[in-house]
Amino acid sequence: MAKEYFVISHWSTLIENFNVAPTKFYEQVEMEIRKREIPEIHLATSEMKEGGIFSTKRLYFTVERKRYCLDICGAPFGTGFFVSSWLSFSLTFLQSILLPFSVIPILGKILAPAIGDITLYQQDTTRMFQQSVHNAVLDVIDGITKTQGLKALSEGERKPVMSEFYQPRSLRR
Repeated sequence: MAKEYFVISHWSTLIENFNVAPTKFYEQVEMEIRKREIPEIHLATSEMKEGGIFSTKRLYFTVERKRYCLDICGAPFGTGFFVSSWLSFSLTFLQSILLPFSVIPILGKILAPAIGDITLYQQDTTRMFQQSVHNAVLDVIDGITKTQGLKALSEGERKPVMSEFYQPRSLRR
């Protein structure tokens, strides 16, 4: 059974005339992440389906830390290169059972302590993890755009979009 993840943040950009093989891009991202010495991470490439059960698979670079996962996509698209990242988290077994009932008004209030509030510390360490990996991706993009004589990403193109912690979107990996 596929593990269910909930999206916290997403970032993407399409860089015109950016030319690099996805595997080479992932190798450079991995080197940049390792330089940062982020504690308790696991790095791997993973194949994810493009669609339904019989669809082809797309290669992603995955960075995991505790219950959090950051999936990075790097892929040629037309004359450009598309880069995205998806920060998500997985629920504990108890949370996955209780979460559907948490939307019932009175029952939701009763179940809240069992489901678990996200503490400020957890939010901070999640954002530390996300920002460290995101900075590694941006450093790789900056290096390649400079080498290829391309325009650097603008400030707006560099920022991920955070979702509300209590209103996550489901994602199956």
